Amino acid sequence: MGQLLNLNASDALAQIRDYCPMLENLFKLADKELLAEVARILALHVAYYERKYGPMPVQSTTAMFGSHTLTQEESEQLAEAMKCLIVAIGRAANEGKDWAGVH
Repeated sequence: MGQLLNLNASDALAQIRDYCPMLENLFKLADKELLAEVARILALHVAYYERKYGPMPVQSTTAMFGSHTLTQEESEQLAEAMKCLIVAIGRAANEGKDWAGVH
């Protein structure tokens, strides 16, 4: 996973292009326990956000699912979401075994 470096690329579309194959590979390797730990980590992030800032705008964020086009803001949001998922997978993996070098 030597290409898991570009977590700070400035172009959201370039990030998404980099993150998609990385996430696909990680999901192929994932077992139920790892995915459950990832879900717990992300749930903690959501709960923290909601306690600090109020309810998350679920309807506006889920409107992107199934869309064939994204605005610049939506592209940036999707890239950031994918980055959060990669980081959560790395954290979950480090709790147990070292998954494909994700840190």
